[in-house]
This record gives sequence, C-alpha cells and structure tokens, in this order.
Amino acid sequence: GGACRRGLLGDVQTVVGTDLSPGTVYPHLTELADDRTLELRRRSKRKMYHLSDPETVFIRVDRTADQ
Repeated sequence: GGACRRGLLGDVQTVVGTDLSPGTVYPHLTELADDRTLELRRRSKRKMYHLSDPETVFIRVDRTADQ
C-alpha cells in the first residue's frame, strides 16, 4: 500500500537489522525514485513511496547496508 519516508526508514532498519540514519536512507530513496524502482506519489504534505520492483529494491538496500 506504500509508505512515507519515515515508515520506509523503519522498514529498512527492520530488514537490515540495524539503525540507519535518515541521512543514509533518504538519498537512496530519492535515487530509487529517480530510477523508477520506487514510485513516488505526493499525498498532501507527505511523499508516499510504492515498490515498482521489490527485488531490485531489496538487492540495493542489502548491498548498501553491507557497505
């Protein structure tokens, strides 16, 4: 159903098993939206992200977390 940035931050932290700063995660969300891996929809004051390609998102998040 999509998630806002803060919700995605929590989801990413759960998946990778560590706390990540918004400064680490948010730029990657922007990159994924630019690549159309995530679909960005603006709802009132929030940006909502929807997975266009879940497998690619997981691979990129996992790779970035390992760094």
